[in-house]
Amino acid sequence: MIGSTHDSTKRAILYAFLANFGIAITKTWAAIVTGSGSMRALKIKLDPDLTINEAIDHINRLKRELKERIPKFKWCFVEPDVTD
Repeated sequence: MIGSTHDSTKRAILYAFLANFGIAITKTWAAIVTGSGSMRALKIKLDPDLTINEAIDHINRLKRELKERIPKFKWCFVEPDVTD
């Protein structure tokens, strides 16, 4: 039992390393497939009183403005939220 905390810490570090390695591989693959463009993932807070169509309009306008300001954007994923 004495070494179990140490072992679980080592295991957690290993899992975190493997997860980050997987993310790096995925990003590299995406960069190769899409060319020199960039990819962003955004989480935005929206007014909970918006209708679905209003929320979609806000998200589409945000993505359009980002792509106009940063032409290198090829992919932009937006996750709307009302609590965080």
